[in-house]
Formats: sequence, C-alpha cells, structure tokens
Amino acid sequence: MNIGADSKPHNLNGLALIIVEDDFVVAQSLADLLEAFGAKSVDMASNIDQALSKINTQAFDAAVLDVNLLGGNVEPVALKLEEIGVPFLFVTGYASRDMLPEELQKHPVLLKPVNPTEMLDLICDLTSGAEK
Repeated sequence: MNIGADSKPHNLNGLALIIVEDDFVVAQSLADLLEAFGAKSVDMASNIDQALSKINTQAFDAAVLDVNLLGGNVEPVALKLEEIGVPFLFVTGYASRDMLPEELQKHPVLLKPVNPTEMLDLICDLTSGAEK
C-alpha cells in the first residue's frame, strides 16, 4: 500500500483500533497499515460474537467494519459501537449502501480494495478528538 506524497499527514499515535473483518489477509493488511502509522494497538475480530466480546471488554478509539461477515451483516457490532460512542467506518465490496440499515448509512463507507490514504484520512477525522 503506497501513500502518496500529496496526502495529508496521518497520526494514529496512541490510538486503540479494532478491525472486524472475516478475511484474515485483508484484516492483517489493514492492521499493518494502521500500525505503520502509529496506532498503539490494532485488534482484529473475524465474526460478530468475537467483535462484541472484544468491544465489551476493551476500550477502542475507532473501528473498521466489514459490512458482510460470513454471510451475516455487521449491524449488531455497529449498533453497539454507536451505543458506547466509538466512531467507525465501513469497508465493503458492495457498491450500494442499501445493505446497511438506514440509521447506519450516515457512517463513512470505503469500497474494497481499500484506498489506504482514504482510510487513514477517515480514521484521523473520526478520532480527531480522541484522547491519546
């Protein structure tokens, strides 16, 4: 993943992030990128139950959510994150937001393959007020 010289500076220093993605290669690639830009920790979950368990027991500054997890929609995870005030963005291979419930369509969505600069920009925007 190449970050262009014209992109704005990205500082994820001190942030604790979670990636909810059922494809290990994609999740690891995203985690590597976030760690390279200074994230304090990047946790991964591959299904809804695992994600909810981690969210209920650990503090996160932001989350990256794959919309479709092994045939299930990530909606329960997104609603829990909204409930506890953790910002998040969606990543998906689907071009339409229609697979998201209307109340979740306000959140940023990135299409796969994820543009690293766009993702870093969004995470920085989502966490601009986060304690580091």
